[in-house]
Amino acid sequence: MLSIGKVKSSAEAAHYFTKDNYYTKSQGVEKSQWYGKGAQALRLDTTKQVDPTEFKELLDGRHEGKKLRTIFKGENKKPTLALDLTFSAPKSVSLEIGRAHV
Repeated sequence: MLSIGKVKSSAEAAHYFTKDNYYTKSQGVEKSQWYGKGAQALRLDTTKQVDPTEFKELLDGRHEGKKLRTIFKGENKKPTLALDLTFSAPKSVSLEIGRAHV
């Protein structure tokens, strides 16, 4: 199952995604890192930890002093800053972990 959450506030998102290393704790990773073609296009440092201030700035549509998005005149709804995609198995799926019998 796929659940999609819309991120509407950069302050809330920055707090949510950085608190307790929510997404990386189970992997033994202390902090997140930028990766992929988007990170390369924005010249984000993929060798260092994500800076929370830089993360919030990107959610606000700014990077290196430049605007990354435009809010159109007369636009009255709050833009979606990011999407939180969560994949999970339905309750009907069970997993058995055991040892192989020789």
